[in-house]
Amino acid sequence: MFLNEAQEAEVKKAIENSARVLKEIQWKNVEKNFADALTSTEKALVREQLALEAEKLNLDKMEARLKQSYAEINWSDLNATLAEAVSSIKLDSLQSVYVNALAGLEELEKELISSNVKSVPDSDVSLKNIARKRALVESLLNKVIATKEKKIIKL
Repeated sequence: MFLNEAQEAEVKKAIENSARVLKEIQWKNVEKNFADALTSTEKALVREQLALEAEKLNLDKMEARLKQSYAEINWSDLNATLAEAVSSIKLDSLQSVYVNALAGLEELEKELISSNVKSVPDSDVSLKNIARKRALVESLLNKVIATKEKKIIKL
């Protein structure tokens, strides 16, 4: 079947989003099974290797099948499902960044308190600023969590 430019672009976008979702699902499965056994450096290395392996996926076959079946595919549903999966991946990533930022701020705060110091000279690091930044990050984290919990209602 011959597709016009817009249809070709739709197939390409679906393949790109599918590959991204597959990579993330593979990573989450690995991380879930080996999270406690690996250091953060080892996790980064494994994730990099997984990404390289994912590149070897034969997406050309998937693309050919999508092109062949173009007329039978409900593209609005497919694109909506892929967009939702990609959004979920982005939200998970944001949540992870905010959780790590909070941990870093809490660690810094503990260090200052244990050293009986209220601020670091020649910097804007102070218990007051840490508390403000922590409140901001907690607020952003709560927004991400709330967004993840919202259910999308299809009419």
